[in-house]
Amino acid sequence: MDMQIVWLKMAIGAKKGQKQYTIHRVNYGNTTHEAILEGVQAASTFSAADSELIIRHFADVVEEKLSSGHPVDLGPLGTLHPNITAKSVDTKEQCTAKTITNKGITYYPRAELTEALSKMSLRVINSEVRGRKHKKKTSESDEE
Repeated sequence: MDMQIVWLKMAIGAKKGQKQYTIHRVNYGNTTHEAILEGVQAASTFSAADSELIIRHFADVVEEKLSSGHPVDLGPLGTLHPNITAKSVDTKEQCTAKTITNKGITYYPRAELTEALSKMSLRVINSEVRGRKHKKKTSESDEE
């Protein structure tokens, strides 16, 4: 995995306001759906259309099972678990679907996948230090 050295201005803690250096993963963007399809097609005898159909059917089945509350075993990838968070209330009668504050999916990778990540090679690819400006949901890099 390619890494880069960045600086950031600490927002909290004992070093609040100070410039600190750390390493961040280089963001190359997501692997596209098309790239996954090409990989499936290259590793099998499926046509591009067959590969697309298999992945779409797979996604439909996973969605159906998750939306009905069932965890889904994805084989060598791991498991998806549907989950909710809800606020607590004083009485049983107050406890309704309206008290649910979040619905989500938790991903648990297989041990082999986690182990492969722990063994990946890391390298710092730049000698130029970049600054990070943190915002609420996104961050952008600026030259120092």
